[in-house]
Amino acid sequence: MLAGVVEAQSLADLNALTVAPESRCSPYERSHYSYPQSVEEQIVQRQGGAYSPYDGTVFASLGDSDIEHIVATSEAHDSGMCAEDRDARKTFARDLDNLTLATPQLNRHQKSGKDAGEWLPAQNRCWFAQTIVHVKKKYALSVDQREYNALRGILVQATCGGGVTVSESALALTELGSSNAAEKTYTVALASDPTADVTITVANGDATAVEVDTDSGAAGNQRTLTFTHGSSGNWATAQTVTVRALNDGDGDNESFEIAHSASAASGPYDGATISPVAVTTTDAGHGVVVSESGLSVAENGGADTYAIVLNSQPAHDVMVIVSSGTPGAATVNAPGGTPGAAQTLTFSASGSNAWNRAQTIAVAGVDDNIDNPEDSRSSTISHAISSSDANYNNLSLPDVTVTVIDDDDAPPPPPATPVASFAQAAASVTESAGTHDVTVNVSPAPTVDVTVDYSLSGTAARGADYAISGAGSVLVGANQSAVIIPVAIADDSEDEPSETVILTLTSGTGYDVGSASVHTLTIADNDEGTGGTGSSPPPPPAPPAKPEVTLSVSPIPVAEGEEATVTVSLSQRVSRAVTIPLVLTAGAAEEGDYGALASIVIEANQPNGTGVIATMKDDDTDDETFTVALGTLPEGFAAGAQTSVEVTIADDTDVTSIASPAREVPVAFALEQNYPNPFNPSTEIAYELPASEYVRLEVFDRTGRRVALLVDGARSPGRHTVRFEASGLPSGLYVYRMQAGRETLARKMILVR
Repeated sequence: MLAGVVEAQSLADLNALTVAPESRCSPYERSHYSYPQSVEEQIVQRQGGAYSPYDGTVFASLGDSDIEHIVATSEAHDSGMCAEDRDARKTFARDLDNLTLATPQLNRHQKSGKDAGEWLPAQNRCWFAQTIVHVKKKYALSVDQREYNALRGILVQATCGGGVTVSESALALTELGSSNAAEKTYTVALASDPTADVTITVANGDATAVEVDTDSGAAGNQRTLTFTHGSSGNWATAQTVTVRALNDGDGDNESFEIAHSASAASGPYDGATISPVAVTTTDAGHGVVVSESGLSVAENGGADTYAIVLNSQPAHDVMVIVSSGTPGAATVNAPGGTPGAAQTLTFSASGSNAWNRAQTIAVAGVDDNIDNPEDSRSSTISHAISSSDANYNNLSLPDVTVTVIDDDDAPPPPPATPVASFAQAAASVTESAGTHDVTVNVSPAPTVDVTVDYSLSGTAARGADYAISGAGSVLVGANQSAVIIPVAIADDSEDEPSETVILTLTSGTGYDVGSASVHTLTIADNDEGTGGTGSSPPPPPAPPAKPEVTLSVSPIPVAEGEEATVTVSLSQRVSRAVTIPLVLTAGAAEEGDYGALASIVIEANQPNGTGVIATMKDDDTDDETFTVALGTLPEGFAAGAQTSVEVTIADDTDVTSIASPAREVPVAFALEQNYPNPFNPSTEIAYELPASEYVRLEVFDRTGRRVALLVDGARSPGRHTVRFEASGLPSGLYVYRMQAGRETLARKMILVR
């Protein structure tokens, strides 16, 4: 909408005009109503843009528009200007109040010299009618009856008019109430585009009861609203006034008004009447405000604060005594007080300890060096009051419950005990076999050297039929998953029955014995003869036993990004190199999660061969599996006791870890504030490590109960981010704590449903 006068004034001015038929009292000379072309730029500046208010047409260039008289010069001539001299007519023709822009078609053919009784625009009829009344009053021009009726019909419409609208007539606020009760807003809006910028000043009727701010984004409390005119102005946007209740300390309710005044360089809004807003405030009364009902702090120096302030000005000093119910869990301290003891806060009527200046209590957690079963302890902070002021003496004050989060962890469980087992339960060789290898598997591989003990029995004679170096025990090196016991077979010339060597694993230090604890080695005689028992011919020689192939993988599980070692063992050595094919099959893992290993070569006269399978890091949080199995074995070889192994890839990703860009290694431990905060239902927590550390990141509720374990494992140097999913948890304050090495850091966050 364009500039115009307000409805009530326009109707009054219309009724004051002379209603009479148009009359041409002297000839109409167009040259008497001349104007310079330069007035076009002034119209654009006044309107705030090159457009026509009649139909909203925006002109790409001024050459596309006509200069238009709202009250046509010929109509003005017949309404009274015919009696004026030539200078008066020229002044009328150049008056910016009566000038606008229009399309040539509309100006020259549709409107031409017509008045409001003969033609009305498609848009902005209120402005059109108000401007005509304004111009005719300014030059004492008459209106005919038809034009009067048309103008009045527009001006009495509910949607037409102007003025300043205030959204609220009354506000009720409460001292020291909730945010909704202590602070309220209302808006101020203009009904139409002003002819010049409008400034509305807001006057506070009681500055001790409330503060009034017209721009909450600016420092301090602002007092004015500015509405700019034109198509690029902000006049059509309602502006907000914020009213906040203050604690005046008198104990009384207040009632007053907020007044408004308008000023402008020109136009109808200068001095316009604006409705006030009636304000009532409900006094907070006498009492003491304790800012928090509960706090969470960590042991070993974790701290937080809360504030205490009076509601009203006391007649005498008020002392608030603050005590911790369990000083061994949490202590209280105030400026100037003795740390760890009860604290006394003094509030006076005025001065540095004035009643309306909040005083702070610091709460610190005390480390008990005990791993508490509930991961927290608590202490109740109580408040007692003493004063000669009857309004305050012996008032009952609320307690503050402090949750002290435990930072002492139970020692980690010892590593799993390695289990020793034979790879095969039995094997057969001939006297001419030379050396037969008995494989002992150890899972998981020991972290230090372990000596595995075994006993020997059977029908074969040690020394005469076989020999074992260091018989009775075998050394398993650190991180070694298999070891060989070589049995040297003696080839004699006696024709005798087959004999056995039985190896039995026995208990020892640093390992357990598995179910496959016995290996029976049968030695077949290769000598012809009667065997010393008669003249029957000897039986045909037994075919040589096939070497058996056994598969093992270590470590299991394998950490994501590390390598798994695959070992292929032979039950007896062979004089040539042999290639053992492998088959890798995806389980929960995808093929891109691990590398390839098609085969392993066991060199001539060696008991085993090894190969490695690389695993790849990915972005998910799940453990994954794949299977390693023996393929089709070469001719002359048989499958041993274990031909396939399922390998688990242990995921090392933080819970829903968000990858962060590469950056320099941090110089210190840091636990960042979660974002967003407050949050619903999830938020991200970032932390920084200057070195590789075992990290434990936990979340606790206000009672100290642990509700989530986000990280529990070794992490590399750098910045890490984890997501905390709070689905199913209630709104409220939560504490998250990180332990890394000797560092313990904690922060608070708020879940809002």
